[in-house]
Amino acid sequence: MKAVVVILVALFAICYGQFFANIRLPDEALDFAMKNPAQKAAKTENPAVCITVNFKRCQSAFDNILGFDTTLDWKNSFALTDAIQNYAQGDRIKFLNLCYARSYFYQCLGAQYASCVSLYNLLDEDGSTASEAYNFVQTFHSLDFICNAGFEEVLNQYACMKGVTTGSPDYDMCISNFSTKLGQQPQQFCSHVNETSQCIQKAFSKGCQATDPRGSGWFGCETFRQSFEETCGETSRCFVH
Repeated sequence: MKAVVVILVALFAICYGQFFANIRLPDEALDFAMKNPAQKAAKTENPAVCITVNFKRCQSAFDNILGFDTTLDWKNSFALTDAIQNYAQGDRIKFLNLCYARSYFYQCLGAQYASCVSLYNLLDEDGSTASEAYNFVQTFHSLDFICNAGFEEVLNQYACMKGVTTGSPDYDMCISNFSTKLGQQPQQFCSHVNETSQCIQKAFSKGCQATDPRGSGWFGCETFRQSFEETCGETSRCFVH
């Protein structure tokens, strides 16, 4: 069992160490996430029907704008998230283009966006697994935040934030602890998300002391927290302090 936990920690840290979550949740934690009541609320609030043909067309356009393989979608979302991560790590210009692609994707889907980018829809799509579906939704929840409320913080503190996600021991420890706790207590999923959000807030604040530690801390906290929004809903909030 100890060996399994160690392997899980290593895998988790490798998958998350950038702007976007690319998380292969333990089976027990994934099972909890899929059954969480927040999912039922999300389905009720998004009555629009997702038209698969349109969803595929908009996803392909998103990929094309960024120069990705246009076959990348929710069925191979870990590869898609890797591509987004690598692109976002380029420079500010690429980050701007990434947010443009996200805006195009959102406008392309229109009223169908919330229904298409949801676990309920993706689990009904052919070829989609629970793990791939969950990761796809996580990625776009993070992207929605980063390209909207968090946009100014990214542009103003891009260099130091990039440094935190790729080289901060404090940040790595937050992620490793989260991974360990998920493996040990999956039923406390949302509590672990909340605790880790606060931990990441401190890591970002410390890593960006020379620029705006309060703003960067809030950004780091919200980016992580909102990637789990569809599971945990309004269970927590990040504050500037």
